[in-house]
Formats: sequence, structure tokens, C-alpha cells
Amino acid sequence: FKFALELAQTREEALLKALKMFNTQHGRTNAWCDACTIIVAHDDYSPGATIDLQSIETAIDMFKFKYEAPATSHKSKIKQLQTLQGSITDGQHASSPEVISKLQNLTEKMDALTNAAVAYKSNLDEGLAREYELDQLRKDFDSKADQLSTWMKGVSSEIGTSKSGKRRRGSVLVAALPNADADADESSKSSSRAAPKKSGFQGIGAGVGYDQVEHKVDVFKSEYVSQVDNFDVLASDLSNLANSLDAGYHQDAADCGEQQEQMNDELDRLKTRAQDYLKRLNAALDREAALNNTLQRFHTKSAGVETWLDMMDQMLAGEEMIGRRSSIDPTQLKLSLTALEANMALLDAEYGQNMETMQNDELSSLQEYCQTLSGGRHAEAPQSVDRLDGINLRMTELPGRVE
Repeated sequence: FKFALELAQTREEALLKALKMFNTQHGRTNAWCDACTIIVAHDDYSPGATIDLQSIETAIDMFKFKYEAPATSHKSKIKQLQTLQGSITDGQHASSPEVISKLQNLTEKMDALTNAAVAYKSNLDEGLAREYELDQLRKDFDSKADQLSTWMKGVSSEIGTSKSGKRRRGSVLVAALPNADADADESSKSSSRAAPKKSGFQGIGAGVGYDQVEHKVDVFKSEYVSQVDNFDVLASDLSNLANSLDAGYHQDAADCGEQQEQMNDELDRLKTRAQDYLKRLNAALDREAALNNTLQRFHTKSAGVETWLDMMDQMLAGEEMIGRRSSIDPTQLKLSLTALEANMALLDAEYGQNMETMQNDELSSLQEYCQTLSGGRHAEAPQSVDRLDGINLRMTELPGRVE
């Protein structure tokens, strides 16, 4: 009897130990299931204002730490609980029905958690892919916006500027900055009250020369005309990116949409300003070409007048021989009467027929040419004035010499 009693006591102690182990293990696994069930219950990671890449990455990290990492261990504990439950049941412990019920409930909870976790992870992966794509779209938006902004600033403020910021010959459109026109006008007023009003664009005013304006046309075509279509496409890309961010409920969608609209407005204003600048460039090119043509006509007509004056000088040079004896035959005059009469007739004819034309027509034309060159600030206007002054002086002295 004693032996049977001791055996029964040993058996009951073993059952009690198994029950304690069951309850402890069951409690831990059950608590883990309850905690994870709460986590995977939040399965709405559809596009929304409160969802972004960082929040999904945080949720994934928590899912891995709270569920995936300990899941294998807790699932293996189910097998341990099943072994303990078998020992308790076989020992016909009074708590056997409760143990069976608790294990069944835990097993069902574990299965439900496993299914929920699969769905939850799928939602996370889908949300992660979506938000990663939106994040890339956001980066693309910033990159394209920077490109467009940099180009517009370059065109507006300093076309013809190198990447290092050093100004090259041919810098244009510097007056695009708000106060540039005012500064230019004020500088013009202080330097010369008689100076013509500035166009608002630097380097294309009167007197810059045809080559300078032509160079600016080349620079403008290179840095604006040849590139504006590409940046129109870039602006269209920005609009599409802003719409995609808005459709994906990205947190920066509103800011990007506003920025894109502002940049479109700036681009439209830039195009208008650039067209105005191109018109003024072409006008300046025509103006400088006309001045060059005027200079050519001035030189051609001046050469004709000077040739006539040179011929008159040659005729008048014969007066030195009048009354002088020939060095060969002292009994003879150096200039015969017949030759003298012929020279006088030629002088009268050439002078009488052309002097009035030279004074009234040719000199008047030369005067107009010089005024045009000076008014247009042509680089060779001073030399032209000097040449005209020399012609005027010779024309003024000529009548006295003829008489």
C-alpha cells in the first residue's frame, strides 16, 4: 500500500508539474498571439494622407520584430503544449477538460493569426512598393524642378554665363531681375541726359556694333531657342509627376502641385520676355547693319568728292608756271598761251559745272551720313566727322584759289 501511495504521489506531482508548465507556456504563447493579433488587425495600408514610406517601413520593422522573429518558437511550443496536454489527459488529471479546451482555443487562435499575418504582410508589401514608387516620383519631381529652375534663372539673369558663374562675352537678359531695368535707367540718366532710353536689355543699345549684336543672337539661340522645347517637355513631366503624387495621396502632393503651377507661370513669363528680347535683338541687328551701310555710302561718296578735289588741286597747280621762262629756252614761256587758255577753259568747265553740286548735294549727303552715324553711336562716327571736316575745309578754300 505504501508503495502504491508513493507511486500515486509521484504521478500526481508529475501531473501537477506538467500542468504548471502547460499553463506557463500557454500563457506566454497566448499573450503573444493576442499582441500580434492587435498588430495585424491594422491591415489598411491603402493610399491615404497618413500613409507614407517611412510609416510602412516602421510597420514592417515592427512586424518582423514582434511576429516573424518569435513565430517559429511559439509555433514549436504548440507541439510542446500538445505533449503536456497528452500527459495530463493520460494521467486523468481533474483539469484535463480545461487543458484540452485551452489548447484547442490557442491552436485556433494561432491558425487565425497565421492567416491574418499573411494577409497583413501582403498589404505591407503592396503598400511598400506603392510608397517606394511615390517616393521615387517625388525625387524625380525635385530633380526636374531643379533643372527647370536653374535653366530659367540662367536665361532670365545671365544667358552666356559659364557653369562656374564667370560671365562670358554675350551675356544677355540680365535685366530680367526685378530692379535691373530701374538700375539701368538710373545709370543712363546719371551718365548722360541726352542718351537714348535703354531697352531694358544689356549690351544691345546704340553703338555696340554689328558683330556684338550678332554674337548675342548666336548666344541666345544656343542657350534659349535650342533648349526651350526640351524644357517645355520637362515642365510637362513636372505636371504629370505632380498629378501622380496627388493621385497617390503623397504627403507633399499639394506643395508639389503649387510649385509646378508657379514654375509654369514663370516659364510663360520667360517665354514672353524672351520673345521681346529676340525682337529687340533683330531690331538692333537691323540698326547696326543700316549704320554699316551708311558708313559704306559715306566712304564711297567721300572718296568721290576727294577725287574731284584732288583733280582741282592738280589743275590749280599750273598757276605756278604762269609767266615763268623755260629753263631750256629762256626766250620761251614755260607755259604757252595756248596751253594756258586750254587749262583755264578746262578749269572753268570742271569747277563751274560741279562746284554747286558738290556744295549743295554731295556735302549735304555727307553731313546727313555723319549725323546718322553719330546719332547711332557708330564706332567710326568720330573718324567720319574728321574726314568730313577735312573735305569741308578744302571746299571752303577752293573758291578763293580758283579766283
